[in-house]
Amino acid sequence: MLSWHRESTRGKLVMVVSAFGVMVVGMSLGGLFRWGDPFGWMAMWQIWLIVLAGTYLISAPFTFRVDSVGPDWFQMHLYRWGVRTAHRVVRLYELSKVELTGATSGFHLALFDKHGGAVDLGLQDYQHDRKMWDLVYNGILHSVAQGAEVNDLAARLLHIKEALAAYGSDDRAPRPDEIETDTLTDEQIRDVMRDAEVRRITELAGLPIDVSPAEFREMVPVVYEKNLSPQEAHDDDAVGDDDVVGGFISSAKLTEDQVHDLMNLDGVRRVMEVVELPSDASPDEFRAMFPMIPGVYFVELARRGAAGPNATAE
Repeated sequence: MLSWHRESTRGKLVMVVSAFGVMVVGMSLGGLFRWGDPFGWMAMWQIWLIVLAGTYLISAPFTFRVDSVGPDWFQMHLYRWGVRTAHRVVRLYELSKVELTGATSGFHLALFDKHGGAVDLGLQDYQHDRKMWDLVYNGILHSVAQGAEVNDLAARLLHIKEALAAYGSDDRAPRPDEIETDTLTDEQIRDVMRDAEVRRITELAGLPIDVSPAEFREMVPVVYEKNLSPQEAHDDDAVGDDDVVGGFISSAKLTEDQVHDLMNLDGVRRVMEVVELPSDASPDEFRAMFPMIPGVYFVELARRGAAGPNATAE
């Protein structure tokens, strides 16, 4: 766990007092309009029971929420009377949908992952702690860049378009487990090249596998920490189609046919819409916008049977 936030006792007391005030004012206005006396209801103990019940329901004084975030997850625990009554967790780098909606209490941000996890909280709840919001926002960007759905309000208010324009460039925010290959030694590069996931992605991208470490760095600018401990290429079970696999492929190494195949994927088209890249953009325009392509897209191409060339672009 890298950061967490718990609702404060002081904040709860403020909510109780505010809720009580709202109930009293509401009852007084009701008494004024109905009987012409804003304070007559105060002599009726039954009405006080309604005020107290309303205060409890509005402020939930004995309910506390604890939010926490890790390198690639966000979770919410809900406690009533000291007993945990709810637990939600989402994988930030495997989100399938990001939805921002407006409400009377402010904006609500709902996150849904590919494994059925979901969290729906007020936008300010994610932003109580700067480090927490940075981790959540970075996960959102990476997920949207890999095809997660995002509604118009989220794209606009969270500035996802502008942030995605930097995705794949030097100034983007990396995943916590990403490693740039130009920081690795030749021996480490050879270990990465033996990893089943990396070999699979380079094959699906139509790129040569047995190359020098220098050539590999040009083809695959980024890998993940898990790729440094290579799994044997024959261990097919180690490579999950739904995982973020194999790092990133340099789009400069792809042929025009491969780029066109990528641009026809639903996930890629959604990202193009967010950054306002026309669907009929040229391969060169696509490469300029997306210098690096997540390996998961090549798995999707393989699923759809899009046959890419078996040679590297010149």
